[in-house]
Amino acid sequence: MFARSLSLGSPRVVADALSLLPISERINVLRHLPYPLRDAMKPLCIGGSQRLHMQPWSPAVLAMRHA
Repeated sequence: MFARSLSLGSPRVVADALSLLPISERINVLRHLPYPLRDAMKPLCIGGSQRLHMQPWSPAVLAMRHA
């Protein structure tokens, strides 16, 4: 339910919320997100920075806007 509610937010809100969770919880939530959002949030769960730096023109963000 948390992942579904989270997926309704903007990519920036999702990234901020995920960055507050421990890595094990991030991975668990990531599994339940829709594909474009899950793919964009992977850097938060595979050793990337604590905060996801997404540009509004990046392919992942554009895919989420059209999903």
